[in-house]
Order: sequence, then structure tokens, then C-alpha cells
Amino acid sequence: MVAHAGEFSVAMTTVDGVSNFTRGDNVTLLCYVTGDVTDDIHVTWSKDGDVVVVDGDRSTVTEDGQLTLYDVTSDDSGEYGCHATRWQQRADASFAITVHGRPPAVSQCRAPAHCLNAAADYEINM
Repeated sequence: MVAHAGEFSVAMTTVDGVSNFTRGDNVTLLCYVTGDVTDDIHVTWSKDGDVVVVDGDRSTVTEDGQLTLYDVTSDDSGEYGCHATRWQQRADASFAITVHGRPPAVSQCRAPAHCLNAAADYEINM
């Protein structure tokens, strides 16, 4: 999605342009700010309308505004927003991601003990 605010605009996507990820992936969201005036622009992030808290362990933001989520889980699924502000101007863009995944079925494992360890936080019925 692209939004305009006077002299600059914002577009948002992921590194590969995909929106579906697997549990355990690292996901980088890109916020592109373009236009005649791109200096003094402050970028913030939200997820489902709430401010993203960057803690350095599960997420980081680079100087150029990239948000990276590490070791994603289904809790990371949602609508992410990039918000660019410069004085009284603001532009917003959003991008939804979905995190899928569960451990492999024990019957599909060559080493079932490994699969059980990988699935420690899931209920397994045998």
C-alpha cells in the first residue's frame, strides 16, 4: 500500500515481497519513503494498530527504517504499519503478514526423538 503526504510518500513490503512465512523465519519489513523532501523524516512501526516495541532480541529497526522480526511465531501474524512523519505531515502504509507452521508429524520423521524435541510446545497425540 502507498500513501502520500504532500512532498513525500511511503510504500511498504517485505524483502522478497511475500506475505506468508513459516514459524522460525526472520522477516524484514521495508518502509520506502520517497519524494522531493525525505530529510528529517521519522519512521515508526505498528502492528494491528499498536506501537511495535523494538527490544533488540525479537526485533530490530535499522537507521533506514527496516523492521526485522526474528524467529517469528503465529503471534507475529497481523497488519504492520509504517508511519512516516515530517513536521505536520504524515504518510502511512501497511502490509499484512501471516506466519504458518507446526512441527513435522512424528510419522514423517527419520528420527522421531528429534521431531518430539522440535515440537516441545505442542501437544502430540500418539
